Amino acid sequence: MKLRFLFSLSLIICHQLLNAQSVGIGIATPHPSAILDLNSTTKGLLIPRMNSSQRAAIGGVAGLLVFDTDLREYYQHDGLAWRKLLNSTIWNSSSTRSWTYNSTDSIGIGTSSPDERLHIFNGKMYIQDNRANQNPHVIFDIPAIDYKEGGLQFKRSGDTLASVSYIANPLQPNYVRIAVSANGKGNDFIVNQDARVGIGYIDPSAKLHIRTGTDEDILKLEAENPTIQMNRRSGLFTFQAVGFIQTSTDNIRIGTNSGNTAGKFVIRTNGGDRVFVDGSGNMSIGTSTAAVGYKLSVNGKAICEELKVQLSGNWPDYVFKNDYELMPLPALESFIKQNQHLPNIPKASVIESNGLEVGDMQKRMMEKIEELTLYVIDLQKQIEDLKKQKL
Repeated sequence: MKLRFLFSLSLIICHQLLNAQSVGIGIATPHPSAILDLNSTTKGLLIPRMNSSQRAAIGGVAGLLVFDTDLREYYQHDGLAWRKLLNSTIWNSSSTRSWTYNSTDSIGIGTSSPDERLHIFNGKMYIQDNRANQNPHVIFDIPAIDYKEGGLQFKRSGDTLASVSYIANPLQPNYVRIAVSANGKGNDFIVNQDARVGIGYIDPSAKLHIRTGTDEDILKLEAENPTIQMNRRSGLFTFQAVGFIQTSTDNIRIGTNSGNTAGKFVIRTNGGDRVFVDGSGNMSIGTSTAAVGYKLSVNGKAICEELKVQLSGNWPDYVFKNDYELMPLPALESFIKQNQHLPNIPKASVIESNGLEVGDMQKRMMEKIEELTLYVIDLQKQIEDLKKQKL
């Protein structure tokens, strides 16, 4: 009789529970939105636990939840496959952006079908590091494999537009390549591990090495008066201005700086210095030392179709003036016998030692020509007088 009463009471309680919309364990009034409301401060909920093989053998239904004891992780079945359930405050979603972790170990933010390990759709990436002595970085850990690349790619509709890559090259120093041409594979801008920069070339042999296979401008400077300044190291941390290339209105200047008093502008061909211009503007060809007092010094032969010499002194037309004292012929003869050269003409030893000044010598020779003309005129007069005496 007692057992029959308890059984009846159990049926009544079960009937009430089944007709109720919520069941509470550890709580008197379960929440109406929950079919099962559990409440405890000392106990938890254990869902079915099984190993990976047992989990895989279950015919999944959407919403099925188990704990994988091999992987020590929760798994949820979505009706097609088991998905790892991430329970962390690090990984979550908002009303405007969701994340996806799929079976290919790829994470999508803003997309449910990530193309790579991390795919951000319709958003930006922001990196901040406020730790002491730390700076935010994006780190690319590239395997030590020849020609292996790592870096950034810029794409549009699946096509690569540009890239920034680090490349391990067994034939040349490793380098960073910034490429826009050739679908992000061109050698547009190279910086190698020797701190050399190549434009159009992966193995620069200078601090800046530019190479192109077409006929085009290599370097263009545009400014009010663009200048290329060249300095030499004069101390541990100091440099001295040596020379420059500069435009000045419609002119182009190539030369030494004003503070470089000892330097010369040198033109070099075939491995040798050929033309020199010193700080005073004196030019020498074939020698690095200009003759003192001369603007142009040539160590060698010179040829020209015409040479104009313009003297700053008087031209010897003074010979024809009435007050000019023409040396008598006997005195001239005596001078020649004694000195072996004409008056006011340098002797041979002086010419051999000091050279010949063309302008001055032309002036002296013209003086002698005009004197000779006067001698001829005087002789002609004497001849005429002799003719008259005979008559």
